[in-house]
Amino acid sequence: MLSISNARHIVGRTVVRAVKVPAVVAEASRVSSLQPDRSPATGRRRRRLSTVCQELAGALVEAAAGPRDPVALGRALLLATGLVVSATAPLLAPDRHTWLVLMLLTAAMGGLLVVSLWLPWSRVPAGLTLAFPVLVLGALGLLGLSTRGVAAPYVGLLVLCFTYTGLTQPVAASLWLVPPAAAAYVAAIGTWSAAVGVRLAIVVTVWVLVSQVLADLMQRQRELTDALHRAAQTDALTGLGNRRALDLRLSLADPGDSVVICDLDHFKRLNDTAGHAAGDRVLADFGLVLKTGLRATDYAARYGGEEFAMVLSSSSLHQAALTVARLRAHWMTLHPEVTFSAGFAAIVEGSAGFAALAAADEALYEAKAAGRNCDRRAGAAREQPPQPTLESDLATVVNGYFER
Repeated sequence: MLSISNARHIVGRTVVRAVKVPAVVAEASRVSSLQPDRSPATGRRRRRLSTVCQELAGALVEAAAGPRDPVALGRALLLATGLVVSATAPLLAPDRHTWLVLMLLTAAMGGLLVVSLWLPWSRVPAGLTLAFPVLVLGALGLLGLSTRGVAAPYVGLLVLCFTYTGLTQPVAASLWLVPPAAAAYVAAIGTWSAAVGVRLAIVVTVWVLVSQVLADLMQRQRELTDALHRAAQTDALTGLGNRRALDLRLSLADPGDSVVICDLDHFKRLNDTAGHAAGDRVLADFGLVLKTGLRATDYAARYGGEEFAMVLSSSSLHQAALTVARLRAHWMTLHPEVTFSAGFAAIVEGSAGFAALAAADEALYEAKAAGRNCDRRAGAAREQPPQPTLESDLATVVNGYFER
């Protein structure tokens, strides 16, 4: 349950994410509003601009702490870099040619941002979202090649491209971004020397490390999330699905499937006489019988207590009865002292899986009333379970092999 302290924490982080990026951009606009001149103060304002770029990178990293949609973050990357360049460009006293280049690049980036809204991203490979940082790198490189001294203060934005890559792409994806990023860096600096080469080697190392660390953390988070998801849908004692997972499977069941509910007979008496540890072993063994005795397309879950439910795909009631008979024969070799009763029903056209579950539950009560250690079909009682034959066992094994 969400506590008040956790709720305050979540709300606080949401507010920070909502205001921090606009606040950094506003600060960049304030700095750019200062009248440029040729005095040493211009150098200080340029250094302040670099600091603003770094603060923007940190703000976007914090904003990305929420759900990470690669396309949404890519659009945020394009928008954030465009805003910071547009808001701070007047600080650098650009000439008419530089303004023209900035206007053309801004228009191009805006057009690509609009195009991204219409692309069917769900039908393209996830790796194509690398186009977002590549576009930023290309724009910065073109700005450096087309102007003089304007692109250099914006090299701090390059780390945003690697931050985006680490948050949204596999671990090694940042290596593909190094060549265009290095080219954009050199183009933005506008010159080449030994000192530039040393700085480039350092920043490339930092870029890759940032991206790799973020990608590794994201991979671990995904693995942990998957593990928690599996644990939330798995019964710890039997290894089968739990009631939550069963409800999901029933919602996906199709007409022609069958639902079976099994109940271990006199299980409370077993717990009272042999102890709960012995009862747990019986439950675990029964779960193992279900896991090894069903096809790959079938599903089994612990319904509650000593009750188990199965969804048999593309199985008629007769085939479901044969499956239950085979499971009973296997179970008797392990625990002949513990019997089970079963009820099963078919999912028909126009009926949901939950209706079949309720019908199978009623059939189970009929089996209990008939003396236990037997099974009943919904709407058609039967005194004895069908006995598995060599032909039916062979057909089940062959079908299960090919369906796996």
